[in-house]
Amino acid sequence: QAAAPPARGAAEAAVFRSDEELWPSALRPARPIVPAARARMRRLFMFYSKRIGEAELDRKEAADLADTYSRSCPALADLRAFLESVDKEVATYQKEWCDVVRQVLGESPAQGK
Repeated sequence: QAAAPPARGAAEAAVFRSDEELWPSALRPARPIVPAARARMRRLFMFYSKRIGEAELDRKEAADLADTYSRSCPALADLRAFLESVDKEVATYQKEWCDVVRQVLGESPAQGK
């Protein structure tokens, strides 16, 4: 017997070309999702990508400034400490984003590790 076609208006899971950016790098490649999940993931992407992008820009500026120092000094040590804190901040944002995406998908956070 052939399976019945989906009911009219029922949302089918699909992968669009634009879906790749919605997924945190740890959860890629993109998987089929329904439109409601896609909308929630788009909002999450907008929120977390902005935070991550700003932190990475801060890191790049600090790294560029640190590269201008020719010898070690307290200011350089402070910049290196700042770089480490920004790296931790980005890792925290990435982990939060992964955890929230897993919730949207109905997975437990431990499932994807």
